[in-house]
Amino acid sequence: MITTRISFVPLFMMFLSSASNAEATLENVFHCDYKNQSVDLFISNNNALYVHKKNGITDFSFPNVNSNSLSLFKMSVLPTIGGADTKISFKNGSYVYVIYDLTRKNMGNYEFDSGFYVISNGHDGRKKSCENEGATIKKKAYEILNH
Repeated sequence: MITTRISFVPLFMMFLSSASNAEATLENVFHCDYKNQSVDLFISNNNALYVHKKNGITDFSFPNVNSNSLSLFKMSVLPTIGGADTKISFKNGSYVYVIYDLTRKNMGNYEFDSGFYVISNGHDGRKKSCENEGATIKKKAYEILNH
């Protein structure tokens, strides 16, 4: 029994160490607050992680595995008058999850809107616009996903 504990502790410590190293390499490139919900997108050169929380508790995260997950995320950038309509999406089963960031010029004024929504059975769900200031997709996401 003591032998099992001795071998288990180093393995457990190695797991914690590798998990914290992987987490440290991910950078938050999008944060959105909407009512009692939040969405974050973390990204590194090889991995991406989407986290949806309700009342501060993780409700959904994608993907569930951590290796080479970057290929599961797609970025599209469409030019608008005075800006761009950017979307980062991924598919999970029959659902497509979308983070969006829109900048455009309308009648001489700039409009900004960022948020998230889910596409189900080909129908866009209700867009949830971020309520926090400065909610935008950061440069690092463009550098890594838009290659």
